[in-house]
Amino acid sequence: MNPPSVGYLRSPAIRGEQVVFVCEDTVWAVPASGGRARRLDTGGVAVDEPVLSPDGRLVAFAGRAGGAPDVYVMPLVGGTARRLTYQGGWLTVLGFDPAGEHVLYATDAQRPLERQRWLCRVSPDGGLRYRRG
Repeated sequence: MNPPSVGYLRSPAIRGEQVVFVCEDTVWAVPASGGRARRLDTGGVAVDEPVLSPDGRLVAFAGRAGGAPDVYVMPLVGGTARRLTYQGGWLTVLGFDPAGEHVLYATDAQRPLERQRWLCRVSPDGGLRYRRG
């Protein structure tokens, strides 16, 4: 019997009975009760900070396709990730709002000084909204 494969697992997030995490620069999903993890296709985008929507249907994450990170979203059942932002600055995905209508993130894009960040939101369907803070 072969030992199970072990990877470098990071950035876990849990919602209800579902867990998502990053391994091999992509998102994986597994039931909270355990079992075999399945790899979600992120379209070749390096992934960090996955979060689950309140209804558990969507996964949002910070993704890098060769440059600065942007916000991406994809269905938990799998499929290709969709890029929601094109800002060109540092960002971190914080989660979804309680209703699941927006992905919340912080970014220093278009800020004059490093480490100054705007709190922003974007609809999973697209449509950027800034909240300065």
